[in-house]
Amino acid sequence: MEQLYFEGKVKVLAVSNYDVPEVQELLSYARVKPAFIQNKYDIFTQGGQAPWVPSILQFAQENNIRVQGYCGLNSWPHQLAAVNNAHVKWVAAKYRKTPAQTILRWAFQQGVTMLTRSESTEHQLESLDIFDFTINDLDMQLLNAQITLFSPYFVPWMHDMFRCLFVFLLFFPFSSLKFFSLMSFVLLIGLCWRLCFLVFQLFKKFFLKTKKYQKFRIKLKNLFLKVKQKISYPKIRVLHHFLFALLWFHFLLSFHH
Repeated sequence: MEQLYFEGKVKVLAVSNYDVPEVQELLSYARVKPAFIQNKYDIFTQGGQAPWVPSILQFAQENNIRVQGYCGLNSWPHQLAAVNNAHVKWVAAKYRKTPAQTILRWAFQQGVTMLTRSESTEHQLESLDIFDFTINDLDMQLLNAQITLFSPYFVPWMHDMFRCLFVFLLFFPFSSLKFFSLMSFVLLIGLCWRLCFLVFQLFKKFFLKTKKYQKFRIKLKNLFLKVKQKISYPKIRVLHHFLFALLWFHFLLSFHH
């Protein structure tokens, strides 16, 4: 892409779905700084891939990079759409605007450029009618706080909980060896994945210099995107809750015996 930029075939370069560590990594070797960072942006997912990661907006502004938000009005990839949030509706009624206009104005006041998919002329006119009002600081804080109330992601200590469950299953007297083997195998995979991630962090600078790693990373990312297209997020959550319920059922059964 940088070659296309130097040849004058493209005017700017941009990245999508990048968090602060990934952008920092990119800036460490890129010859052309990205002009935009395009991420999912609404009151629940404010630019980061998870609520506990550093603010992509603050980092981008400090490095003179624009943030472009997508899917700010719909629920993708989760269940609750921002326009259906009760606090958004309350703020919208206060300023006599629609929930969609309120969210677009909220993003605009933060310096975020929002992408909207307009299916009709009415939608386009609605999206443009956000420049005749200003959301006050108190209401902005209310909307910003929704990320702490309605997060669709796992909390940071979720991995630690699974590791504790693995240790518990390892030493608890089991009445079903087959079930123990199955669940231990599932948790062991998660633990190995976490260990691989920690090893990668330790030798990150070494891996980044190798071309084979760069090609492997691109292939892995493309594979992940293909799997993500076929398996929706709600299905993954159902599978997670099912496995977790099996763990507790086996615990109660073992305790009974």
